[in-house]
Amino acid sequence: IFLQGVLMQQADAWPLAEAATVAGMLDGWVARFGRENRADLCVAYARAQDWIDVIVLGMETTTQLQYNLALFDKAPLNENERDALAAAIPALPDSFLNPALWPNKG
Repeated sequence: IFLQGVLMQQADAWPLAEAATVAGMLDGWVARFGRENRADLCVAYARAQDWIDVIVLGMETTTQLQYNLALFDKAPLNENERDALAAAIPALPDSFLNPALWPNKG
């Protein structure tokens, strides 16, 4: 749900030009819903989907595991928040959403 960690990084580290727009949008919703950060928003949004049974989160350290587990102690977005965020998410090209299509950083 973090798009291989990209959503947690500063926009200038993202693979494509849409980064600044998407990062700004996410940060706006973090503030609007009083969430801690983008990770909190992403987990809360995914947990608010009644059709999602499993959420996959990558991590490299025990600290990241503990942090990710703590995100599940927080409430998911409510139905109104979920629907408002879903309506605001712009259509993004596969070249943004599919890491296999990202430019090689060489």
